Amino acid sequence: MLLEIFVGTIIIALALYGIWKFTEAPISFNNNISRGKNTLNIEAKRNIEYLVILDKIGKAQHISFVRRNIKSGETLEFTYPASHHTAKIVLECNNKTYEFEVI
Repeated sequence: MLLEIFVGTIIIALALYGIWKFTEAPISFNNNISRGKNTLNIEAKRNIEYLVILDKIGKAQHISFVRRNIKSGETLEFTYPASHHTAKIVLECNNKTYEFEVI
């Protein structure tokens, strides 16, 4: 009886851990604005096929960065002229497309 409860608890814990891991965002990011520059730090939590950063500088100038084949655990840093617009990060990971807004 006790063994069955223990095994059931382990199975439930593993299932919850799997759900948590698969619903977690594939990246974490931090945006800093100082001295007229944006510095966007991105850490990959999973392997990413491609990543695109889109932002608008001034009234009409757009800027974009593209990176491919980013490995899990890799940290990227992008520095560009300061923008007070919302940047967008678009990435593909495991054949799913994710979009994030960076304020």
